[in-house]
Amino acid sequence: MSEGEVRSGRSETRPVHEAGSGGAAGPGAGPGTAGSWPASGIAVVGGGVVARALRAALGGGCVAVADAAAVIIAIPAGEFANGPRSDLLDAVNETLDELRSAGRDPHVVLISSAAVLGASAARDVMDDDAPPADPDGTGSVLDRLLEAERLVTSAGLGRLSILRPAMLAGPGVDTICTRHLEAPRLLVARGVTKDWQMLHVDDLVSAVATVLDRGLLGSVTVGAVHPDGSPDVVGQDEVAGLVGLRTIAVPVETAFGMADRLRRTGVVPSGSGDLAFVLFDWTVSSRRLLDAGWRPERSTADCLAEVAGSRPAGTTIGWRRVGSRDAAAVGAAGAAVAALATAVLVRRARR
Repeated sequence: MSEGEVRSGRSETRPVHEAGSGGAAGPGAGPGTAGSWPASGIAVVGGGVVARALRAALGGGCVAVADAAAVIIAIPAGEFANGPRSDLLDAVNETLDELRSAGRDPHVVLISSAAVLGASAARDVMDDDAPPADPDGTGSVLDRLLEAERLVTSAGLGRLSILRPAMLAGPGVDTICTRHLEAPRLLVARGVTKDWQMLHVDDLVSAVATVLDRGLLGSVTVGAVHPDGSPDVVGQDEVAGLVGLRTIAVPVETAFGMADRLRRTGVVPSGSGDLAFVLFDWTVSSRRLLDAGWRPERSTADCLAEVAGSRPAGTTIGWRRVGSRDAAAVGAAGAAVAALATAVLVRRARR
């Protein structure tokens, strides 16, 4: 079996809010909100926060892939606590092999990310049917997601949904983007206005239930929305205020150059490819889910407040959480560039 445990014993349809992933009730609790788990068995593949939240929502009702009427593949491509790229793709291939061997045609839901649509200064809000971006060849999260999606879409599955959530937040979520919000300062691109859109893991869980319950096939984007259905975004100055950070503005070319140099010297696992997602927009609509009755319970501001409230003691520089005196340990591109740029400013001030 691929990543994560499986359990048997699924017996009844369960509204998603009756078995949430912990904390507040999910969107299934709200009046008029779609999303009940199908009565048939569901298999969850993956070892990250999203996979664990889905298993919790199912209340112990997971089954093996070979016995499932629905298979959810959660690829934790941006989570620090998970294995290397090859391990994640091996898990996808193993799951597809199990489906072929079993001769079944379940509804397969691949949880990817809206990051697969790319990020840029001129990017519009992306809808469900937007085409994926081109790979950047740096081994970034984008490259990993594109490869996972390619494997699944080329497998000839009869019923496939690809769910692409915005930047995630929630208990245990630990990604390049959340670490970026733990840096000494919030890195911003000079002359670029970025909007942040987030999605709470509980709301992602209820979105998965809606996809299965309503039989939504193809690509489905999902992020926090306002009551009128428009994307719920927060500007970078407000983000800085919500997480209690001062901003540091660096020219785009300088930031990308720093990130790529740090990658070449082995300080960070990837460079400008990942940095783009903390400097530029990657906002999405949630049109198909909204039409199906789904509604999120948490706003982007709620998600940012949760990230700020769960920040560990000490300082995060790059991808490593370190004590305030251990400034030599650096990692992920955004926070590393922020730390490096801050050090340059301090040095100039001292001179």
